Amino acid sequence: MELSATYHRSLAEAVDLGAHNPGGVPLGYLAEYVFVNGLGHPLYTAHLFSILCALGGVASLMWLVRLLGVPEIWFQASLVFAILPISLRYAVEARVYGSALATSILATAVLLWLDRQQDWAKALLYAVVVALGMYLQPYTAFVAAAHVLWAWRRESARYVWAGCVLGALLFLPWYLYARGLWVQAVVSQGGYHTLSWKVPLMILRELSGGGYLLTGALLALSLGGFRRTQMSTSAKRLLLLWIVVPVPLAILGNLLFHYFFAVRQLLFIIPPLCLLATEGIRALQNGWRPVVAVTLAAVACLYDARWFSHSKEDWSLPAAQARRVVVPGTCVLAVPKDAADFYRLYEPSLPFCSEHGGSKVSVVLVAPYATKEQRELVQNAGPPSEMGGTTFFFAKLNP
Repeated sequence: MELSATYHRSLAEAVDLGAHNPGGVPLGYLAEYVFVNGLGHPLYTAHLFSILCALGGVASLMWLVRLLGVPEIWFQASLVFAILPISLRYAVEARVYGSALATSILATAVLLWLDRQQDWAKALLYAVVVALGMYLQPYTAFVAAAHVLWAWRRESARYVWAGCVLGALLFLPWYLYARGLWVQAVVSQGGYHTLSWKVPLMILRELSGGGYLLTGALLALSLGGFRRTQMSTSAKRLLLLWIVVPVPLAILGNLLFHYFFAVRQLLFIIPPLCLLATEGIRALQNGWRPVVAVTLAAVACLYDARWFSHSKEDWSLPAAQARRVVVPGTCVLAVPKDAADFYRLYEPSLPFCSEHGGSKVSVVLVAPYATKEQRELVQNAGPPSEMGGTTFFFAKLNP
């Protein structure tokens, strides 16, 4: 999806396509554009920006741990964060969520630095980091909202408030430009159901990336760590607000834009949960501590291995098959038609029907993201076969 908006396109096209994606902001597209067009090998370099940001996020977490007053857990906390399936997944995906997560960690570290050494230069740095986060993923603003609540009545409050206001002002031009396009994109896609009784269960199942067991353990250890940590009351309050504030704000944001809820929108609460869970493990009795730590690490690594070894999609397989069997003088129909960009990344010479209007259809590729209605329109195209998540039809149809 990232490559289809950036690879072999102009910079203006990449930014424009970002604006037409609901909630789309330009910084991730710009970085992707530079990496995939400047370094070559796009199917590999597409991941590079996310990986570099993830490394920066881990480094920021180490700094944050020291600022929170528990430097002795820097390694354990970083390890918990690094192997947790959901954070590892977005650390290597060619999407903006991992880089936005890293920016939110850095913003929190700069916040504590600003609280210790109050001056306008650090407030300006904080504002820039907050703005960068929003230009990667707008929901990082909810972490800044937690920062504002934490700074309430503290000596650093005016610096934090000024930094957040300036960060919001830096983001405002893009919001004013793109908001109408976001709404239009959601409307054109038919809108989404944002809430249901299943949402709490979805959060419990997916928040850690390791199912109910790992999420339940993460939350239980976090609660134990909050109660027994040696952190100051101020540090505990910051972590608590960082966890609690973004959740209702993310849901409210979805309601305002009629957008669907996804657990990745709560990705930004993972770092404080990992910090408190580390403290929770440390608070266990000596006999239980290694048992719990090793068990949870094994479960996390198992889900990591499953994620990397059980891919649900392989766009190259049906694209290569379509190139081999498409009848000369005919075209390939992609359903939905936008999916043609994804298959074209692997087989640029495929003659898709949108470019050959007068041609007959000999191959139909129904993408994994096709809706039920779109699938029903082509269900009689011919004998179907599944290839890497794509439903493949070989038949001769009228366009």
